[in-house]
Amino acid sequence: MARIPVPGDIQDQVVLLSRRRCCVCFGLHGNVEVKAGQIAHLDHDNTNFVLDNLAFLCLEHHDEYDSKTSQSKGFRENEVKQFRKELYENVGAALSCAEQKFLKLFGDDNAGVDLAEWFKRLQDTALVQTATVQCLGMRNPLPFDTIYQPTRVIVASNDDDATGDSYVYADRVSRSILRGRAFDEKSITIDEFICRDHDALIFSGPGWGKTTFLHHIFRSTIKKEDVLPVLITLGGPDSAEARNPYA
Repeated sequence: MARIPVPGDIQDQVVLLSRRRCCVCFGLHGNVEVKAGQIAHLDHDNTNFVLDNLAFLCLEHHDEYDSKTSQSKGFRENEVKQFRKELYENVGAALSCAEQKFLKLFGDDNAGVDLAEWFKRLQDTALVQTATVQCLGMRNPLPFDTIYQPTRVIVASNDDDATGDSYVYADRVSRSILRGRAFDEKSITIDEFICRDHDALIFSGPGWGKTTFLHHIFRSTIKKEDVLPVLITLGGPDSAEARNPYA
């Protein structure tokens, strides 16, 4: 029986929701790379175009899902739907929300839309970077949100009388450092940390989780209406120095 194509408008919805990420790749390996793929009918009925019955899968997983196996356990419909739900929550919804917040800030004229497209690519890269955690000794990475345990932050007191004449002529970063040295430390939640109107320097020893902590802040705030997080990684494999061996 000839395959009946999915209507174009429904294809658009599936592709936009998934951002061309395979939900099985994400569910099993935390992989959020853009993939070449196809839209799968989860109930194997190629006339059922209900959105809940469709999922974008990479070519390998689409073939595996449609194949019948006699020995090994194939992918189950509810399993793929759960992977799809987790993917949409982690990638599609987050990028759409960030794009809308960006347009509200910078306008939706032609210049604003072009700038928003650049910003979406920046956020797309950040979501790929923060999607998984792979510690030393782990064979495969795991989805970030399934393994990371929310932490608390040790900060200086937020007392109003922390400002003094000795800070007047210091720059903003110096004032933040001086305030941190002047008062007793206390433990606060991440949300409390974000709401503080202070610059922040995060420091600890190698491997103590500074990068993972920042990834958690990015992922936990990207869907908030009143916060527009921007994660920029410096000195990584795509940095200017890495691309130019003579730099």
